[in-house]
Amino acid sequence: MKTILSGLILILISVFNAQAAYALKLCVLPVIDSDPKLKVEIEQPYRMATDPRILPSYDGLLIHAFNRHELYEFDGTRVNLIKDPFPHVWGFAYRHGIHLSSQGQAYGFGSKPRAIFYTDNKQATWTPIEGTHGYYQAFYDIGSNTVYFRQSRLDAALPITNGKIGKQITLPVWEGKKTQSIHTVSDLGVALALTGNFNSTPNGSNSIWYRLNEKDWQKISLNLPDGYRLLDTFQDAKITVSNNLIRIFPANSAFEPIFLRLTSGNVTYAGSAPNGAWQYHAQSNTWLAWHGKTVQPKSTSWLEFLKLSNEPVPPQLLILEPDEVQADTIPDLHPPFSGTGNKIFYYPSIVSLDGVTPAIIGHSQGLATLKDTSFSLQEKLSYDVIGKLPKVWSSGRFNLIQSEKGVFFLNEDMTIERIENFPIEQPWQHQTSINYIEYWKAYMIVDRSSGKIFISTDMREFSELNTEKRITKFVGVLPSPLSVLTVGEDRLYTVTTECAQ
Repeated sequence: MKTILSGLILILISVFNAQAAYALKLCVLPVIDSDPKLKVEIEQPYRMATDPRILPSYDGLLIHAFNRHELYEFDGTRVNLIKDPFPHVWGFAYRHGIHLSSQGQAYGFGSKPRAIFYTDNKQATWTPIEGTHGYYQAFYDIGSNTVYFRQSRLDAALPITNGKIGKQITLPVWEGKKTQSIHTVSDLGVALALTGNFNSTPNGSNSIWYRLNEKDWQKISLNLPDGYRLLDTFQDAKITVSNNLIRIFPANSAFEPIFLRLTSGNVTYAGSAPNGAWQYHAQSNTWLAWHGKTVQPKSTSWLEFLKLSNEPVPPQLLILEPDEVQADTIPDLHPPFSGTGNKIFYYPSIVSLDGVTPAIIGHSQGLATLKDTSFSLQEKLSYDVIGKLPKVWSSGRFNLIQSEKGVFFLNEDMTIERIENFPIEQPWQHQTSINYIEYWKAYMIVDRSSGKIFISTDMREFSELNTEKRITKFVGVLPSPLSVLTVGEDRLYTVTTECAQ
C-alpha cells in the first residue's frame, strides 16, 4: 500500500511541476530592430548581443553589438541604439571603465569623448564631470569611493568624491613613477598605494606605500622572493582583513598575492604566495589555487635538428589557511590533462558551491573534495561516471554536474543522481546552457545544437517552448518587464509571459 501511495505522490508531484512550468505561459517572440546588419552577424548571430549588463541610469539590459562597436538597450520588446555619451565600447570603457559603489553612485572612465562621468540614484543619466575632459589617467579607490585623476603626465592628482573635484593632493612618487592605484582598507584606517608605469602592459609596480589615519605616506620595504612581482593594480583584487593582517590577491593571476601586517602603527611586508587563480572557500575558510603552467611542451629542440624529451611538471594545488602567510602544497593531486602534438594541456579547476559544502577539485581521474582542510578523492565522481571536464556549479535549488554524459544532481553527501529525463542526450557545455530564472522559479535550457528551449521547475520534468526559429544562445535576464533575451538563428528573441502581440 505504501509503495502505491509513494508512486501516486511522485506522479502528482510530477504533474504539478509540469503544470507549474506550463502555467508560466511563456512564448518566444522576435525582438524588434534586432536584425543582423553585418555579414559576420548573419553567419554568427551571437555577435549581436555580448557582454550583457544592468547599469545605473538605464532601465533595460545593455548589450554590446561586438562587430559594430555599438551598445543597445533591450527594453523587453526591442533593442534601442544607445546614443548617450556614456558608456562607450571604445577603449574598453563599457567593460572595464565603470565603477559602482555600495551607495549607488557610479563613475565611468569615458574614452569617446574622453571624460570622467558620474551618476547616482538621483540622476537619470550619466553626466561628464566638469574639469575632467581630456584627462590623462584615472583610477578608482573602492574602499573610499574616491576617483583620482591627472590631466597630464606631469600634473599632481585631483580627487573626486560625490561627483565633485577636490583640491590637488600629493601622492607617492618613486624613481620617477607616480601612483597608479589606491585601495583604502577602512576596517584598519589604512590606505595603500602602488606606484609604477601607467600603460596597458601589466609590468607590475615598483613600490607600495601606506598611509594610516590620513597621515603622511610611508613606503613599505619589500623582500619578495626571486621571480615574484608586485601587483600592478588594486582594481578587482580580492583583499581580506583579519587580525591586522591584510592579504591581497591580484585579479591578474600572473601576479603573486602579497601579505601585509599592521603592528604598532606601521604596515610591514608579511610574505607572499605563488601566483595562480586564488579562490576563497567559505566552508574551510581557506584560499586555494593551482600554480604552474597549463601548457607545456613534451620535447624541446636544440639547434633546430636535435629534439630532447621534456618531462612536464603538472600544476600544484596550493592551500592558504586562515591568517597564514605561507601556502602549503597538497601532494598527489594533479589536474586532468590531454596531449596534442608536441604539447600537453592541463585543465585545473576549483569550484566553491553555495552553502556549507566542500570545495570541488578536478584531479586527473575525477573530482576530489576539500572538507575543513582535508582532501579526499571521490571514486563515485570519477570521469568514467560523470564525463570528461564536467561543469560543476550551484544553480537555483540544486548543485549540478553537466558533461557530455548528461546532467546530474550533486547531493550534500557528494553522491550523484543522473537526471534521466533531461531532454538533450549529450549536453556538452559549449552547446547546452542551463540557467535558473529566479523570477520564474524555473530553469531554462537552451540547446544550440537542436535550437530548442526547455523549461523546468524541478529539473525532472521538462516542457519544450514553441519556437518558429532555432534559438542558439541564452544572453541575459531583464528584471522589469521580466523577459529573457536570447539569440536566434536570424535575429534576437525574447522569452516572455507577455505573449499578446
